[in-house]
Amino acid sequence: GKTQRNVKKVEPMKKRSQLDELLVKHRAKLKEEGRQCPTCGKTFNYSGYLQAHQRIHSGEKPFGCQICHRRFAQSGNLQLHLRIHSNERKFQCEICSKLFRTSSNLHAHRKTHSEERNFPCTLCERAFRTAQELKNHSETHNVVKNYVCQLCDDHKAFQKQSYLNSHIKTVHIGVKRHSCQDCGKIFSNSSNLIAHRRVHSGDRPYNCKECDAKFTQSPALLRH
Repeated sequence: GKTQRNVKKVEPMKKRSQLDELLVKHRAKLKEEGRQCPTCGKTFNYSGYLQAHQRIHSGEKPFGCQICHRRFAQSGNLQLHLRIHSNERKFQCEICSKLFRTSSNLHAHRKTHSEERNFPCTLCERAFRTAQELKNHSETHNVVKNYVCQLCDDHKAFQKQSYLNSHIKTVHIGVKRHSCQDCGKIFSNSSNLIAHRRVHSGDRPYNCKECDAKFTQSPALLRH
């Protein structure tokens, strides 16, 4: 028959204490070798990592962009920044072929192709595809709205009295005072008229920072 080896079993708690002891010794060794941050006590396996870390405390930024003179604490961050000036886009979406400067931007973009909404709002029932969309939405909950419309069934509220007055005129009374000089179309407020005029002028003031797409209105840019 097979010879059975006597394997010594180590209790989980004892094994954990041994690992903790080794970790303490390792940190002590790094401290002796001068690889511990004197400011926060964090230790590093390589002195180069320690030097880069210490710039967090000192605020030193030795790597400068020769084009816009912006400075960085690490050379890797400078290399990423230089892509803004060169318009270099190495990361391509396999679904729509759009190009991006960084892998993180590509990762965020991929979520626009998915119907998954993994970022729920804790204050309402809505959910969003990206953390940035959730952040933009959450800001709407922080606005205090003390001016309530008594004519709406859901008692819609507004941040200012002027907003409430405008709402009553446009929604409940139907007042429309702003007309387009090109086509004569009438709008209830000047902001809608300004947005409409871009149809005639071709002006697209909202630009995507990751591609060449331009839009007449900010909601279209957000959807993009």
